[in-house]
Amino acid sequence: MTTAKPTWCVQATADEPAELLCAFAAHHLALGAAEIILHLDHDDPAAAKALAGRPGVTVIPRRTGGAEAPGYHTHRQRINAREAYAACRHDWIVTIDADEFLLPRRPMEAILSGIPEAVNSVRVPVLERAFVLGAPIRSIFDGVWRTPLRAHAPVMGLIYGPGQDFLTHGLLGHSLGKAMTRAGRDMVPDLHIAFPAAETAKPKDLYGRPEYDVWAPDVRLLHFYAMTPTHYLLKMLRKMVNWQASQAPSNKVLVPAVDPARKRQYRRIYKNSSDPAVMAEMSRLLFLSAGQRTALRMLGALRTPAHSIETAATARFPGIDLSPRQFDMRLRDRHADLIEATRYAAPVF
Repeated sequence: MTTAKPTWCVQATADEPAELLCAFAAHHLALGAAEIILHLDHDDPAAAKALAGRPGVTVIPRRTGGAEAPGYHTHRQRINAREAYAACRHDWIVTIDADEFLLPRRPMEAILSGIPEAVNSVRVPVLERAFVLGAPIRSIFDGVWRTPLRAHAPVMGLIYGPGQDFLTHGLLGHSLGKAMTRAGRDMVPDLHIAFPAAETAKPKDLYGRPEYDVWAPDVRLLHFYAMTPTHYLLKMLRKMVNWQASQAPSNKVLVPAVDPARKRQYRRIYKNSSDPAVMAEMSRLLFLSAGQRTALRMLGALRTPAHSIETAATARFPGIDLSPRQFDMRLRDRHADLIEATRYAAPVF
C-alpha cells in the first residue's frame, strides 16, 4: 500500500454551461484535488472567463480541425484523457465527465493510499441521480440516487413499466463506473476503464476480467445524467444528430457501439422532437414516483447521500446561479441551431 500522502487530479472533456463546470471544479478542489483539467469541447467564452486564472484549474481550449478533432466526441474524450495521463504531475488521475462528481466517505488521500501498490487502476461505482416526482426542483443538484439493478432484471417491468425499454440495469446512463489510475505506470485511460499499454484486447472485452474489475472502496460516482429535463432532451437530440453525422461515408473515425437502450432514447426523442407530449413522456424517465422509490428502497437500490456540491460552488464562485431556470437559459442559447433544426418542442406536463 502507498504510505505517502498521494496527490490526485481530475480530468474531463466538457461541453456544458459555465455553472456546471464551475461547480465541478469547486467540488473536486474542495475534496482535495491538486488540479482540475478541463478540456473544453465547445467554444464557451463564459466558461473560459469564469475559470480563467483560478488556482488549481487548467482549462484547455476546444480542439479544432483535422485528425486532432475527430467527429465523434468519445474519440476526443480518449485523446484528451490520454494526453492528460501522459502529462500528469500527480500520483493519480481521475477520468470522468463534467456531470459526474466523486462522493468519498473519507478523505480521498486516505482512500488512494490504501490501494495496494500493485493495483494500477480502480473503478468508482456509479449512482445515478433521479428527481422526485411532484417535488419542486430548486437546484440542478437536487434529487435522490438509484443504483444499478443487475441482479433484479425480472422486476424491472414492475417498477418502470414501458420505461424499462430505455434503461440498462435500471439506469438511463452507464453502470460501468469510471477509472482512477496511477500516473507513470504506462496505462491507457479509456471511457470507463484504464488498461496497460501492452494490452492487446479491445477495451469492451476487458470488463469482467478480474484484473479490470477492481472497485474503489469508500467512494461513489454521482452521475447527473441530466441536470434538467431540457438538458436531457437536448442531450439526446445532440447525440442522435452526431451519430447520424458519424454514419456519413466521409467519416473515417470508427464509431463506438451504442448501448441499445440508450439508442432507443435517442431515436424516440429525435423522431418526436416536435411533439411536446412525447417530450414530456421521455422526460418523466428522469423522475421517480413514490411507488418506484419504495420499490427501489426495498431492493436496496435507492440512496439519499448528502453532498456539498452547492456549498463548494458558492464558496469559490459567490453569486453562482444553480437554478434550473438559469441552466436551461444557457442551454437554449448555446443550442439554438439544434432547437431550430430539430423543431424541438418543450415538454408539457
